[in-house]
Amino acid sequence: MSYDLAVWDGARPAADRWAERLFSQLYDKYILTDATQPPSPRILRCIATLVTKWPDLSIDNLDTCPWTCSPLISNARGPMFYFSMNYEMADDVVAFVIETAKRLSLVCYDPQTRKLR
Repeated sequence: MSYDLAVWDGARPAADRWAERLFSQLYDKYILTDATQPPSPRILRCIATLVTKWPDLSIDNLDTCPWTCSPLISNARGPMFYFSMNYEMADDVVAFVIETAKRLSLVCYDPQTRKLR
């Protein structure tokens, strides 16, 4: 079982309902298509921070890596970064992602709860 998060580069929506709409638009445009737009610089910094703490999944870290897809950068396109993590590790990882996104002025959205984080 996995837990998903979305992080994107842009202005923070004023309410969860606006975030849900924007998430849907960004997801359709960047994740559901074959677009290969390179990640924005802030998204790249976010991913670099995450893989510094938890390196990409490998045979050597199967029990300690939270990511369900590797390399993590493969989940980023343009201003959008949508990724999954191991559900059992989600509490710690989500808290770190929220902190990292906030520090980099990125938006963090939880599609399970339909809320800004």
